[in-house]
Amino acid sequence: MDTQSDDTRNPEGPRTRSAAARDAAQGLLLSLIRQEALESVGCTEPAMVALAAARARALAGGSPVSIEVTVSLGVFKNARAVGLPGSRLKGLDAAAALGAVAGRPDLGLEVLREVRPPDEKDALALLSSGRVTVTADPDRPGVFARVILRTSRHAAEVIIEGSHANVTRLALDGAEAPPQAPGSEGAPAAGGALTAEHVPLQRLADLPFREVYQAAVSARPEDTLYLVEGAERNLELAAKALAGGCREAAPDLTQALRRAAGGSPSTRPCDAAATARLWCAAAVSARMGGTQWPILTSGGSGNQGILVSIPVLLAARERETAGTPEPAPAQATSGPADEGTDRSALARALVLAHAVNLYFKAFTGGVSALCGSVTGAAGVAAAVCHLAGGSPEEVESAVQLAAGGLFAMVCDGAKGSCALKIGEGAAVGVNAGRLARLGGSIPVGEGIVGRTVEETARTLGLLTREVLNPADRFMVRMPPD
Repeated sequence: MDTQSDDTRNPEGPRTRSAAARDAAQGLLLSLIRQEALESVGCTEPAMVALAAARARALAGGSPVSIEVTVSLGVFKNARAVGLPGSRLKGLDAAAALGAVAGRPDLGLEVLREVRPPDEKDALALLSSGRVTVTADPDRPGVFARVILRTSRHAAEVIIEGSHANVTRLALDGAEAPPQAPGSEGAPAAGGALTAEHVPLQRLADLPFREVYQAAVSARPEDTLYLVEGAERNLELAAKALAGGCREAAPDLTQALRRAAGGSPSTRPCDAAATARLWCAAAVSARMGGTQWPILTSGGSGNQGILVSIPVLLAARERETAGTPEPAPAQATSGPADEGTDRSALARALVLAHAVNLYFKAFTGGVSALCGSVTGAAGVAAAVCHLAGGSPEEVESAVQLAAGGLFAMVCDGAKGSCALKIGEGAAVGVNAGRLARLGGSIPVGEGIVGRTVEETARTLGLLTREVLNPADRFMVRMPPD
């Protein structure tokens, strides 16, 4: 039996090994956030199919003769009833057609950003001829899309899986494609050939939640300011929708929400939860309607990106005006002193919100039958509590409150009414964060709530896979609108 001490095995001692482990956890977390927080125009499921079609068209060259699309059940469900950017079209067949005739593969998930009315006519011509087919593969889990596009001379195949922009196969006439596939008008396609160094989201499930928390709140703000910029852009879309300047937002819904919140578009009325609900719902309504406004995603979802950013940004602004105590100090913070304390605190809070969302999704799966408002609300709760000066224990209570209070909200596909679900997640997240700061919690053993956040996440993941996910087989059989 080896009785060597840890110190003998490691000349630098256990403290250094612990620091190395913290650095590794933070590196993993920040890599995953960067990978899953991308700018997207339109819903990410039809966007990934449009991207695959645009890449296939660029690879094959010439006009498409036929397009075959195969997707997982979750992707199929999420793309049936959502508006496509720059058009009045809906559906995966339309997404593939628009991507093939007008998509910009060099723009990634913003592939449909430059679609114009004439492009819709070209896509309709392709659709009306019956040359675009879509199949849902019940044996494919999570995020998956394959597009085979044929022209008069070639057949190109593109597979995206694991996450919405992760290209795992590019083939021309059955052979692997050259390293650089041509993009729009001869430009290089986004990412060259295959996506490099994709990090499986499930790796985050190997970490205790407290390590994820510490990694988030000790992140260097200068490495994560893109999350602040994305949150500000997401809020701008909400403001535009509430002001009536976004034709894609459902006017009856946004006006009713605005009246319910007191009739004012102010971002600081007395009820912070109602404000978060209003602004998130407005942004989601515009996005589900097909706006071409770029949204920063979270966990590969634009709606979750809206959810984990807007309430946190509003809470940070409220904190600035109200003089809330500083957030609890992070352990093992390294690097030079921060410049712009408020922006740095907001950056870390946003990292925490994204981190919690991803942590739960590491257990439930990237695309599942659990509504993203549940995991996103847990992220909001953690960030709001942290911004209010909450301790690590209070942040964990906030996460448990949100997850325990919202669990089992089912995802029945991306559509306009997602605005209501995401809005509710925003309100629950804000309230959970504040309740935890005041000492509120859910006792262990009530519902899905375990002794630790990771125990709760494990239970939530198991119930999602075993109980909720089978519902996808039923939902994909429901007739589209």
